[in-house]
Amino acid sequence: MTPGLLLIRADASADIGTGHVMRCLALAQAWQDAGGPVLFLAALIPSQLAARLQRENVAFIQLNAARGSAEDAAETTRIAQERGAAWVVLDGYSFDAAYAAVLRSAGLRLLAIDDMAHLDRYPVDVLLNQNLSADAALYAGKVGPETALLLGPRYSVLRREFRLATPRTPRSGRSNLRVLVSFGGGDAENFTSTVLRNLAASNQRALEVVALAGAANPHVSGLKQLAGTLPFHCELRVNESNVASVMAWADGAITAAGSTVWELAAMQLPALIGAHEENQLAGLAALQAVPFFRACPVEGLFLCDLAAELSELAGAGGVATGFDAQGSGRVVATLKSVRSPALLSA
Repeated sequence: MTPGLLLIRADASADIGTGHVMRCLALAQAWQDAGGPVLFLAALIPSQLAARLQRENVAFIQLNAARGSAEDAAETTRIAQERGAAWVVLDGYSFDAAYAAVLRSAGLRLLAIDDMAHLDRYPVDVLLNQNLSADAALYAGKVGPETALLLGPRYSVLRREFRLATPRTPRSGRSNLRVLVSFGGGDAENFTSTVLRNLAASNQRALEVVALAGAANPHVSGLKQLAGTLPFHCELRVNESNVASVMAWADGAITAAGSTVWELAAMQLPALIGAHEENQLAGLAALQAVPFFRACPVEGLFLCDLAAELSELAGAGGVATGFDAQGSGRVVATLKSVRSPALLSA
């Protein structure tokens, strides 16, 4: 039996970043692979990212309401009911308990993707927190007994490119260090530029760098100019469609502490990770337990000689168990197994 329509509600911008949309794209791909259609709703989204969704055969509707507002909830509810959505997915910090309650009281089944357990309650059918620090105790008293909790990186939702990726081959017999630089889809603070300048100041010149700029990055023009002045080869790729291939190429990465960390973990790629947002800082201790990660607040990261630090980390090796790229399929299997209608206890 094929699943019905999966309706996803998420946003992206330079300030928000693109992580919510991109992990929902991973879930959309897995839903499609199971035979079901997907409809994506967004109030804010860069045109390049909307085009990416359409290339992925994901139907898309632009909302006019302010994100997270009562009008947003009402419009999302109306569309979900008109289209006969089997599930509605909410991913973003603008969607509070009142927003979820509107949809659920209309008889819609809800999956919420969460990072911080920051709400007082979660009136949803399935709650997903893919972070290492995720624990049922975080949601004690915040969910009902009917809510299924999907916790930890076993349920990290990664795109099809990672599910199908060839295992990465550790560096061997090469003098150059291949470095991936990625600070998410927005990078409003332009951390990418700071990293590239840090690498240029290093005594280690035997570098090959690929820097990724996402669909919402406002600094592309300046980054292109900077890349041409560096004392090593640096390729800037904008809105890269296959990040897994770049990770397979790289010896190590310098990144933000967002959803990219689960991609890195699945690819077993050593990484220096800088946390900036509140949700990222909260998970630092757990990330530091991964043997091939070094994680700290982003300001501390920039005090290091990044090339030297990454070279040492890449040479140290280390393998982490418990990470793979199959979490999207596990989430879809859970949704398909939930047969009862949404409970109206919200």
